[in-house]
Amino acid sequence: MSHRSWMYDRKYPGGRIVKARFKDGVEEFVTYAMSQDIVKSEGGIRCPCIKCMCGSIESAENVKAHLEKVGFMNDYYVWKHHGEREPMNINIEFDVNTDVSSSGAQAECGNFGRMQEMVGDALGVNMSYEGGGQEEIIPNNKALKFYAMMEEVNKPLYEGASDSKLSMCVRLLAAKSNWNVPEDCLEFF
Repeated sequence: MSHRSWMYDRKYPGGRIVKARFKDGVEEFVTYAMSQDIVKSEGGIRCPCIKCMCGSIESAENVKAHLEKVGFMNDYYVWKHHGEREPMNINIEFDVNTDVSSSGAQAECGNFGRMQEMVGDALGVNMSYEGGGQEEIIPNNKALKFYAMMEEVNKPLYEGASDSKLSMCVRLLAAKSNWNVPEDCLEFF
């Protein structure tokens, strides 16, 4: 899955002009959707705009117009209604996108930057479970406990949730940092 922060960065501050990056992304989305069997069998594209929420089948031009007018429905980084499958491995993708506007720091909390990758980089270890090397290294007990902990914190908060325990902790810390939330308030949350 490619980086899709453009999906929720539609207009310039002031809210009148749609960004070219967003228009290009919508064009990429429509091109992808039109190439999928599900779209061909349904006779059009399920419109993922805030109002339709994939409940309406529209032409490519109508989908573009809807998305430019109102934007994508929340948390639609995986285009599952358009033939894309969610990743099945434990490496849940996250993306942090923080913009600074004239009104101060504003965080867009979508997915939160590949946690295993960041932790692995910080610790200097490869966090993936995929093979590919010449010889397989068997992790020791301490590493196995760490992998189990990472797997546990990346489970969804509840069935069907797009956020994990770890992503929510990161989201709370980002809010604390961006808006100077007192520690007592963060503990309350």
